[in-house]
Amino acid sequence: AALNDSFAACFLSQLDASFPSPEYDGPFSHLAQMAQARQYAEFATLLGADAFAAHSCRELRAAHALVLLREMGLDEFLAS
Repeated sequence: AALNDSFAACFLSQLDASFPSPEYDGPFSHLAQMAQARQYAEFATLLGADAFAAHSCRELRAAHALVLLREMGLDEFLAS
């Protein structure tokens, strides 16, 4: 809910945008949530079911999705 509310408040003009995915007709925030949940499931499969459930960090134990970030310099960002 927080992701959807934040998106709606910050990107009001994009609420009805028909992009970024032709496969999904809905808010970008929902598409982002689905991608984050899919990435979590892939990591859980690769690392094993207990990798998150038995982790010492309570935030990781409670996670249902992952946000993967990539650090880039300006030149790399502009080239991508």
